[in-house]
Amino acid sequence: RFTHGQLEQVNLMQFIRSHCHLHPQHSRHFNQIIPLLYKVDVLEEEAICAWYYEREMAAEGAESLYCRQIKSFVTWLEEEEEDDESGDE
Repeated sequence: RFTHGQLEQVNLMQFIRSHCHLHPQHSRHFNQIIPLLYKVDVLEEEAICAWYYEREMAAEGAESLYCRQIKSFVTWLEEEEEDDESGDE
């Protein structure tokens, strides 16, 4: 594992967001980076959703840009979780 625990994963996402904010040429790639890190098991669903909802509640300016970019991915994660839960029953 590259990260250990949800807090480290949330901090990693915040670092990536900060980097993208400081380097606008990378901002458009945020919505590609997060799903990729999920796919290669660096980020877990819980950490992504925790970061998203924490940021969404306080979203202003640049924060809202990054929340909008991954909104569909978060929605997909939640739908997958619901499908997994209904499949377990």
